[in-house]
Amino acid sequence: MNRPFVLAVPSEHPGGLDAPRSGHFGQAPCFTLLTVEDGGITAVTTLDNGAHATQGCLGPVRALAEAGVGAVVVGGLGARPLDGLMRAGITVYQDGSGATVAQAAAACLAGTVQVFDPAATCRGGCH
Repeated sequence: MNRPFVLAVPSEHPGGLDAPRSGHFGQAPCFTLLTVEDGGITAVTTLDNGAHATQGCLGPVRALAEAGVGAVVVGGLGARPLDGLMRAGITVYQDGSGATVAQAAAACLAGTVQVFDPAATCRGGCH
């Protein structure tokens, strides 16, 4: 039996498995939080992302860490949030093909995504 962990996917409102994955990590309207156990999703919740507006690019990082997130799957993100996530012990995976939360999560759980390469961070506007 695998220990449960929480996987976060930046999402468009209202979040959830069928929501489009947000292409903009820090300014995503919300994060869909997926509890994963024994290779499957056992719970789905959402976390509104107001932290970016009030706390800058590390606000979402703090919110995810406080929510107990262990991994995040993104299309892209900047160097500062990547560093913050890594310092918080949150593994960051990159998936450029999953259009929905469910597709991004499935790719992550299938092991077809890679740990985010710091050389691939955005320099503004692309995440």
